[in-house]
Amino acid sequence: MDGVPDAQRTTSPSMIKQQNYFNYPYAFNSILLSTPSFLPSFLPSYLYEVPAAEEAMGICCSKGKEELEEGFPWKHDAFFHDQLWSAGVSMHTKQGWKGANQDAMTTCQDFAGHKGQIFCGVFDGHGPLGREVARHVRDVLPMKLSSSLALKTEQDPSSNTDKEALEKSDCTSLSDTSNEKQLLSTWKNIFVKTFEDVDDDLRQNSGIDCICSGTTAVTVVRQGDHLIIANLGDSRAVLCTRDSKDRPIPVQLTTDLKPNLPSEAERILNCKGRVFAMDDEPDVSRMWLPDQDAPGLAMARAFGDFCLKSHGLICTPEVYYRKLSEKDEFLVLATDGIWDVLSNKEVIKIVSSATDHSKAAKQLVERAVRAWRRKFPTSMVDDCAVVCLFLKPSPSSEESTHVDAKAPQVVSFTGSFRKALGGGGGGEAEEVEKIYRRSIRTVTRDIWDKVSARLDCDHISTTHNPDETLLDWWERRTEQNDKDKTKGTRSIHMLLSWEIWCERNRRVFRNKELAISQLVTKILDEINVWIACGAKNLARIVL
Repeated sequence: MDGVPDAQRTTSPSMIKQQNYFNYPYAFNSILLSTPSFLPSFLPSYLYEVPAAEEAMGICCSKGKEELEEGFPWKHDAFFHDQLWSAGVSMHTKQGWKGANQDAMTTCQDFAGHKGQIFCGVFDGHGPLGREVARHVRDVLPMKLSSSLALKTEQDPSSNTDKEALEKSDCTSLSDTSNEKQLLSTWKNIFVKTFEDVDDDLRQNSGIDCICSGTTAVTVVRQGDHLIIANLGDSRAVLCTRDSKDRPIPVQLTTDLKPNLPSEAERILNCKGRVFAMDDEPDVSRMWLPDQDAPGLAMARAFGDFCLKSHGLICTPEVYYRKLSEKDEFLVLATDGIWDVLSNKEVIKIVSSATDHSKAAKQLVERAVRAWRRKFPTSMVDDCAVVCLFLKPSPSSEESTHVDAKAPQVVSFTGSFRKALGGGGGGEAEEVEKIYRRSIRTVTRDIWDKVSARLDCDHISTTHNPDETLLDWWERRTEQNDKDKTKGTRSIHMLLSWEIWCERNRRVFRNKELAISQLVTKILDEINVWIACGAKNLARIVL
C-alpha cells in the first residue's frame, strides 16, 4: 500500500474501530472503543464508524453513511482548525513510506478540570504493532494523568500542581529555590507514576502484543505561564523565543534519550543489554538483547518493548519545567521524522513564517517530507507528527478561525451551550428550548432504563424507581454536597442534550462556534465528581 494517498486507502470496519479514534478530545472513541464492553446501546453508529480517509490530519472526525447522504460533511481540516485554534494549537501528521503511520498525537483543552490548562502529546510507535501501541498510549495517558492530578489535589490540597500555586513562582528557569524544587518534584512524581501505570496497563490490559513493539512520548502541560514537559524516547520539544535583538531562536527543552548517551548506555550495559551501531548505520546506536542481534531499538526509554525491560530499557520520563516569558512564542512537539532532517533552527523558522498559524504544523510536515527526499533520496521517508502550541494570540486569529461557508456547520447542544445559538437566529434558539423542555423527562427516563443494568458499584442500587430520572437520582445522591450536585447536574443536562440531539432533528443544533468536542471536554472536566461518588461505570457511560 506504500505510495497510495491516504484518501484512497481502504480499511475494514474492524480495523477502523481498532485503530482510528476520535482523537480530540479522546473521550468518545478513545475510551469507548478501547473498552467496547462499555459502549452504550444508545450511542449512534456515526460516533464510532470512522472512515480511513479522515486519518490524514491525525484526527478521525466521525462521519457515517447517514451524514454523507444528508449532506452533513465533517471535513477534518475545517473541523480541526475551527475547534482547536481557540487553544492556539496546530496539529498534523503524515504517513511515511514504511507502511502504516505509527505516529500519533493528541491535545486536550481545559485539561484535568482546570480552565485554560492544555495537554499536548506526540507519540512515535515502532515495531510490528507500533501503530496500535502509540494510539493506545495516546488514549490512555491523558486520562490517567488527569486522574493522578485530581487524586493528588484531593489528597494534598496544598500541593502546587494547580495554577494558583504555580503563579506563586516567578522563576524563568529551574533554580535552587525550595519552591521550584518542590514544584518540579511534585510534577515529576506524578508523571513518573502515571507513565509506569500506562506501561503496566499496556502489558496487562491493552490486548496488544508489546514484546517487541512500543512507542516514545513527549508531552507538555501548560498552566498559564508554566510549562511542564515529560519526555520518553527520542521525540523532542523545542521552544521558540526571542534573543536580545528580537530574533527567533530555538531552545531545546528535552534531551533525545538514545542508547549512545553515556548515562543511558551505562544503565543498559549494567543490565546486560548491548549498545552498538550497525555497519550500514554507523551513526545510529541501537539497543540489543544480551544474546541476540535484536530488536535494535534506537531509543533508550519507551513504553512497551517488554523484551528489553529487564535489560536496561525503562519507561521513566525525564521531566522539565519552564516559566514562560514575554519573549516565548510557541512550542513544537514532534517525532524524529521531523528532527532527523530539520534542525531546531530550521523548524522554528518554518513555523514562524507560517502566515496562518493554524496551518503551521502542516507546513512543517510538508517541508520535512521534502527534506527527506532531498537529503536521503535512497531512504524511505519516515512518519511525521507535529503539535505546535502557540503561546500568544495570533494577530490574524480572527481571520484564521472563521468558518468557510462551505465548511461543516458542526453541531452544538442545549444546556450550557444555548447562548452560542443566539448568533444563529432567535428561531433556532427558541426551538431548541422548546424541544429541551418537552423532552427532558421522557428522554432522561429512557436513558435511565438503558444504563441502569450497567450500574455496578456500592453506591448505586440497580433496583431503581422506574419513574425516577437521572436528575432525580443525582439530586438524592448529592443532596449533602451542593458543589458536587451543581457539577453533576450540569453533566447530566449535557448528556440529556446529547441524547435529545440524537433523537431529534440535529440540524436545529448546528452553529459555527461549538462542536461535540467541546461538549465532551466539559463532561470530561467534571467526571471526577462521578468517580468520587463511586459511579465509575456510569462515568464511563457519560463519557
